[in-house]
Amino acid sequence: MKHSFNHILFGSFLVGSLAFASGYTCESKAPTSEKLLVQLYNHTLTTTRVPAVFILAHEKEGTLLRRFDREIHKVITANTTQFIVEGNEHTEADILVFQVSHREGRETLRNHQAVEGQLILFSKGEKEVISLTCKRYLKG
Repeated sequence: MKHSFNHILFGSFLVGSLAFASGYTCESKAPTSEKLLVQLYNHTLTTTRVPAVFILAHEKEGTLLRRFDREIHKVITANTTQFIVEGNEHTEADILVFQVSHREGRETLRNHQAVEGQLILFSKGEKEVISLTCKRYLKG
C-alpha cells in the first residue's frame, strides 16, 4: 500500500511541475536559406522566470545546441530580454545571444502572441545576426 501511495505522490508532483511553463518558440526569417529553430523554456515554480532549457536546432541537421539552468545567463534590458549561452562545435560560435523584444516581468504577452527576436552569434571577433519570428509560450 505504501508503494502505491509513493507512486501517486510522485506522479502528482510530476504532473504539478509540468503543468506550468513559459518561454518562447522561434524560427529564422527569410532570407536564411535553411531554417533555424530556437526554443527557450523557463522554470515557473517560483514567482520569477528562471531559464531552464535553451535549444537551437537546424531544420535538416537537428539539434545543434542544448543548454540548461545555470548555463543560461538572463539579462533584461530597457527593451529586450536576452539569454546568453556558450556555443559549441556545431554552432561554430563562442557565444550566442538570443534576445526577444519583450521586457519580461514588465510587459505581458498572451500565449502564442508574436514577438520579434534575434539570435546573435559571436565568434573570434565576428558577429552574425539572425532575425527570428517568435511566439510566447505559456502553459498551465
